[in-house]
Amino acid sequence: MKYKWMWGWVLCLISSSVWAAFCSSSQGNNWIDLGMSEQEVQAACGQPTAIQVSDDRSKQLKSTQYWTYQTQKASPLYPPKAPLSNGVDQLTVGSDSLTVQINQNQVSQLAMNGHLLKEASCPQGGALSLGDSADRVLALCGRPNVVSTQHEEVDVAGPQTKNWVYSSGQGQSSLQIEFSDGVVSKID
Repeated sequence: MKYKWMWGWVLCLISSSVWAAFCSSSQGNNWIDLGMSEQEVQAACGQPTAIQVSDDRSKQLKSTQYWTYQTQKASPLYPPKAPLSNGVDQLTVGSDSLTVQINQNQVSQLAMNGHLLKEASCPQGGALSLGDSADRVLALCGRPNVVSTQHEEVDVAGPQTKNWVYSSGQGQSSLQIEFSDGVVSKID
């Protein structure tokens, strides 16, 4: 039975990180375990000798698609005259351009002729709103006349980690405790 105890201590000594550690401070001698909060560690071990804070940030590629739907505007001839040579009694006077911005498979912006809107009508008559899915846009408006894609790199915040260091004195090893989301995640 005493050999099992000894092997447990040997494994803790040769491991690069441990599940628990012993700290000695003016507050007394206490164990530190994974999952303890910063307040619990500070109550057990006192104020750390040093604190290092790091934000793990990474770059992520963000793609934005712009779907453009063109519709022709027609105006009846005024004053009424004989039909045009092609038999049409309306004159094309321009076009409307509906632009739907898609981010992460959802409508993030709607614009008609450059004017931002909260809701818009498709050329075929379906109503769109901010937050609609790309599939809904395709179902209501059909395939866009023009699709363009813009890519940009954006910073994405990762988890914040804190490293607390407890030094016992000169020539002695230090205790390093890493916190992720406010709890002990690693002990060296």
